[in-house]
Amino acid sequence: MPKTAAQYPIINDEYAVVTQVNHPLVRAQGFETLIPGEVVVFENGTLGQVMSFDDEGIDIMVFSDQNIAIDSKLSRTGQELSFPVSKLAMGTIFSPLGDVVLGTAQKESAAAFRPVFKTPPPISQRRRITKQLETGYSLTDILLPVGCGQRELLVGDRKAGKSDFSRGVALTQAKHGTMVVFGMVGKKVADIKRTYDFFKKEGVPEHIVII
Repeated sequence: MPKTAAQYPIINDEYAVVTQVNHPLVRAQGFETLIPGEVVVFENGTLGQVMSFDDEGIDIMVFSDQNIAIDSKLSRTGQELSFPVSKLAMGTIFSPLGDVVLGTAQKESAAAFRPVFKTPPPISQRRRITKQLETGYSLTDILLPVGCGQRELLVGDRKAGKSDFSRGVALTQAKHGTMVVFGMVGKKVADIKRTYDFFKKEGVPEHIVII
């Protein structure tokens, strides 16, 4: 269930005016109050996010290819950028803004929205890692075991097989019943669709969300 511009509550008594456009960055003036990272809505329905502000204006990142006109108005929402979280969204490809790109997400579900940018808890408040994450690759599981819950960085040249390895690990965990969020940053649409088809062919789309 995507959280579109219409679903962000607009604060009607506060608006600003665009003074400069250097897409995807926009400069605006007019808000009396603001919070860092706040989502704003332009008058054409386009979403943006406050990146920084000072006494002379506000710098905003625009989340659309649509042209933003100088002197156009934008409104505050009082909310940070958030993303829908729901078990009924499994088996779906989402855009970074939470819009359904491909799949069968049940939009009628009451999904909870969680902030995209959130400060992680300090090390002292995190659970101790006691369980191994099975990757499905015997050599990795034996020589370089990965802890379930730890962060792991894959480093290698282009075309070295990092994406194939990641898909294999995601597939192994999905077959174990784990809910997997598979992020594909900067990938072509064809590559994203190919990855979706891979998980669908393996019969585990209900355990996978692709962003």
